[in-house]
Amino acid sequence: TGVVSDHMMSVREMQAQKDEVAQEERRLRLQKSLRGIFAAADKDGSGTLGNDEYMELLRSPFHKEKIQELTRMPVQDLAMMFEWLDVDRSGEIDFQELLHGCDWLNEPINGKSVLKIGHAASSHCESIRDAVTKLRADTDKLRKRRETCQAELRNTLQEFVDAREALRQADVRLADAHLDASAAQEELKLARQEASATQGVSF
Repeated sequence: TGVVSDHMMSVREMQAQKDEVAQEERRLRLQKSLRGIFAAADKDGSGTLGNDEYMELLRSPFHKEKIQELTRMPVQDLAMMFEWLDVDRSGEIDFQELLHGCDWLNEPINGKSVLKIGHAASSHCESIRDAVTKLRADTDKLRKRRETCQAELRNTLQEFVDAREALRQADVRLADAHLDASAAQEELKLARQEASATQGVSF
């Protein structure tokens, strides 16, 4: 029984190695084929494909047939594939994104591929969590900054109100001073008149 088990394990390992070699050869063929298709579609030589460039690629019977051979997908799904590959929603896909997507489409469903999907999903979730954490921190900073600005604005407005009140009171005091000065001048004038009248009577 032990010999049979060892033999089965050895056969499985050999088969796994053959599968790995075959998978790598398939991946290299896929990369070579896709690189030519990608270069033909990348009219501006930017190294990325926009949605218009990708749809124009699918309108070419030759390239459409090539991509269908590589992906084993109907045309309507190929039209949607751009959105599936444009994970970051930049409106563009590069060669690695296209290669990665087509590679996954050609990979047989097994434990390894499911594990890869799980790992990719976990990585994306972790990236989302990091982005949300950063967004919360930035939002908190903005909230604190807003509160600080509002407090500074309230203080500035209060200083303006206080200064305007002080100016009003100064105007009132100035007006009172003008009235007092006028009254003093009138009293001085009367005093002079009385003094002149008294001097006239004396003579």
